[in-house]
Amino acid sequence: VRRNLELYSLLDDNANFTSYYNTYIVTGKVPPTDLVNYTLAKSFVRRGELPRAKALFDAVPGTSSYYTRARYQLGVLMITERNLPAAIAEFAKVEAAPVADPDQKLVRELATLALGRLHYETGDFASASAYYDKIDRSSPEFADKLYESVWSFVKQERWDAALGQVDNFLAAFPEHQ
Repeated sequence: VRRNLELYSLLDDNANFTSYYNTYIVTGKVPPTDLVNYTLAKSFVRRGELPRAKALFDAVPGTSSYYTRARYQLGVLMITERNLPAAIAEFAKVEAAPVADPDQKLVRELATLALGRLHYETGDFASASAYYDKIDRSSPEFADKLYESVWSFVKQERWDAALGQVDNFLAAFPEHQ
């Protein structure tokens, strides 16, 4: 049922989505687990029903393995609404959450990168640099971290640090575009 609801939202098939939702979710035939709520929230985002999506993402408890994903998605929604302080708060929750598996680690790295970007966008270049520094060499986001941190140092007029990051970038990614 969960997969069908997700598929119907991807296909923009409102009639079947609504029918399945009413038949299985509203009636309680499918219990509201964290995975079901997370999947429904993503489906509601696709359908443009952002208040319902937010409520479902927000309902995922901190003890759930879906907590970091749900908070990350809330941060993304806050960005689309141009509420950058709220987005920063959501990504900070992800960044502070314990990591139990590789998927959660990746979500945390993405949240850390988002925090660097948001602080850059809000003109807090020192905080942006601090968040970029948290992304280590083993991260798939390492190239983006190096590139973006150069600009953060440039905005702070920390020319030596900027040049050092350019050198690090070129050494780590000599063929990178």
